[in-house]
Amino acid sequence: MLSELRVAELLEALGARTPAPASGAACALTGAVAAALAEMSARYAEDDEAAARGAALVSRLVQLADEDSAAYAVCVTRQAIEAGDHWVFVGEVRDGAVVDGRLPLVYHRRAFIDLTDPG
Repeated sequence: MLSELRVAELLEALGARTPAPASGAACALTGAVAAALAEMSARYAEDDEAAARGAALVSRLVQLADEDSAAYAVCVTRQAIEAGDHWVFVGEVRDGAVVDGRLPLVYHRRAFIDLTDPG
């Protein structure tokens, strides 16, 4: 889990040429740092309610960063179809994996699927 890494290990993981962790996790952790600073400011202002909200937000954003790294899929666009006010993209999954044996939630063809099931 990203939340268990030291700062140097986290930065090395983000900079590696790997699909995960990537931008989603980095954005969530950046938000967590900002929330922690807001929590600190609230504590200096002696605003316990705002400090509690900041602490809760830190916790949630760290959780989201860990969840973002649970799985990845490498895709290529096979076709892009203009459909009025939006586009429809048809893609092909070239590679993917579940990280650390966790089970990500994936919605495909109107159903939730398990990426660990080879069938």
